[in-house]
Amino acid sequence: IWTSIWFYYVHRIGGYVLFCFFWIFSHSSLAPAVEIGGIWLPKGIGVLDPWEIPFLNTPILPSSGATVTWTHHAILAGKKKRAVYALVATVLLALVFAGFQGMKYYQAPFTISDSIYGSTFFLATFMVFMYSFLDYMWYSAISWSSILYRNSYKTVLFALF
Repeated sequence: IWTSIWFYYVHRIGGYVLFCFFWIFSHSSLAPAVEIGGIWLPKGIGVLDPWEIPFLNTPILPSSGATVTWTHHAILAGKKKRAVYALVATVLLALVFAGFQGMKYYQAPFTISDSIYGSTFFLATFMVFMYSFLDYMWYSAISWSSILYRNSYKTVLFALF
């Protein structure tokens, strides 16, 4: 139960931190400071093409949400084999998401030290990655324990919510 309570609060705090990073990015783009030349994007900063890796990563998160829901319904229906398939699909989507995030970091034409743009980009996308990764791992642990021990799923969900 304490793990569930801890995860609940860490999850909520992570959401607030993500909101803060996106607020910083929005504020910096709408009112650029004199230190970065008073324009947005700061001088000398190249950007990633949004139709490449960021576009590929976009459908992965809703797809993983669908596979987690599939796992949930399969467990509630007592269909162990389908639950395992759905959970494996969720883990595979998590690995693909992590790989694309790594490629995005590697291909970025700027660094974390390149003004406010670089620092907010890397920190915000890292927080999105960690937030998603912790969700994947947490729900996978809950699902595996409920597949192996049928009665623990409702207990864990009750403790979580």
